[in-house]
Amino acid sequence: MSRARIITDTVHELEFEVAKHKAVQKEFPDAKVHWYSGFNSKDVNQKYTKFDFDSRLYGLWVIPYCEVNFEFDDKTHTVKVHSAPKANKLAYLSWSRELKGQCIKFSRVAINMKNNAFKDDMLNTCRTEIMKFIQDHPGYKMDQKHLEPRLKKLLAFV
Repeated sequence: MSRARIITDTVHELEFEVAKHKAVQKEFPDAKVHWYSGFNSKDVNQKYTKFDFDSRLYGLWVIPYCEVNFEFDDKTHTVKVHSAPKANKLAYLSWSRELKGQCIKFSRVAINMKNNAFKDDMLNTCRTEIMKFIQDHPGYKMDQKHLEPRLKKLLAFV
């Protein structure tokens, strides 16, 4: 079985990649390309259009991004351009000497988000996801050092 390909297929794939890179460059001239995570740009922090959450066993992150559309072969394609850094940590599991055990620690959400000009809808959704993360980890103590006052009040009802 041969691994050789027809050169026209390779040229077509390369033209697609060039079109994609040019579309991103037009919207975000300072964008960088990473082989493992795609495109990212610091400008996305102020211009993001959507965001996802990455919740794992040991932490929660928000991932803002913009979608850039481009035309190729009479079809519209979409590529994601992530913020730089790609994700912002919201909460994570750690060990605390003061609390003598495993605990949930929180990032300074309000300060970090204001530096990046994130909108209120994202902040409210982040608070909701943080509450879910806390509920998914019952029995963990909480280091409330950086927890927002609004979330502290909500935790009183949980």
